[in-house]
Amino acid sequence: MVIRFAKIYIVALLLVSCSGNTTNNNVRHYNLDDYQIVGSYDINTVGIINDAVIFEDYIILNSGDVNNHFHIIDSRTGRIYKSFGKQGRGPGEYIKIGRQLSISDSVLFFSDNATKELCAINLNKLLRNDNNFIIEKRKYPYTKDFRPSKFLVLKDYTICLGAIKDYRFGVIDNISGQVISHNNLYMPHSEFIDGIYVGSVYQSIMQSSASNGLFVISLLASDYFEIFRINKTQVECIFKSQNATMPKVHQKPKIGTNYSIDYEKSIAGNVNVAVTDKNIYFLNSNLSYSMYSAKGEAHEIKAFTWNGEQLATYTLPFPVSRIFVDKCCLYCFRYDIEKVNIYRFDLREKLP
Repeated sequence: MVIRFAKIYIVALLLVSCSGNTTNNNVRHYNLDDYQIVGSYDINTVGIINDAVIFEDYIILNSGDVNNHFHIIDSRTGRIYKSFGKQGRGPGEYIKIGRQLSISDSVLFFSDNATKELCAINLNKLLRNDNNFIIEKRKYPYTKDFRPSKFLVLKDYTICLGAIKDYRFGVIDNISGQVISHNNLYMPHSEFIDGIYVGSVYQSIMQSSASNGLFVISLLASDYFEIFRINKTQVECIFKSQNATMPKVHQKPKIGTNYSIDYEKSIAGNVNVAVTDKNIYFLNSNLSYSMYSAKGEAHEIKAFTWNGEQLATYTLPFPVSRIFVDKCCLYCFRYDIEKVNIYRFDLREKLP
């Protein structure tokens, strides 16, 4: 996949529609007591994990390690297969890697938020030690009214979150590099916040099923989420949470805005999200966000279909920091003093 990002223009209008809530009274509950330890890694080696994705049998970590931004772990052996991405301005070096990773057509995408570039790496070449694995670095649109910081690359478009005036999220055409106008506007009850700062106050997490053109966006400090389908003619909202607990906002002067989330009065809610082509998984906590953030761990996972129907809840035997999934297994991170542990839970007999 080739991305061609250019100067910012508002060009086409993607139509947006939205369906109602889907409910299911037969939500199943599972206790996930059996697990395997994929590996235990020195935190000084892999750093703090910002994001993780799975490609074939390999786990790709986006870490806070300035010596190697990325670590690839063979999930079959638990060994670190390859590390790459040093801090710097030379070939294969990056200054400030964004937290979000995405994979589309066997290409790993991530942003360098310092240089305002979206970077693409061919994973097949990387895994067979071909030195030409870097495909390209392309500037992404960035203006005073469009300040993206997280990116998900789909087949035709890139979805982005950040401080974006007027819109819930940004949409960039992957070929022209132009910003696409659409009708999905501010968050609910955010009218009192200046448009460019809505995305800074109401921060979100997102993930996508790139092969299906689907993506999910969930508000932090809340259990509210939305599911979208995107194609060449429209962005279709196919689900919005009903009866969700929304973030509590209060006035708290800080640079750029007078509002912020009241973390004492808001729940932690959906703190992490992982997806397959069939399901969405949220790591969820009912604690207040301030109590949750003391350790940054939760032990309940809620599973939904891409239509928004809840299928199951899973209770882990211990709290974890992040989750990611493949077709049959759930993987979790947990920090233990100076170690980062990765656990694997088999879901094949626990998928409704």
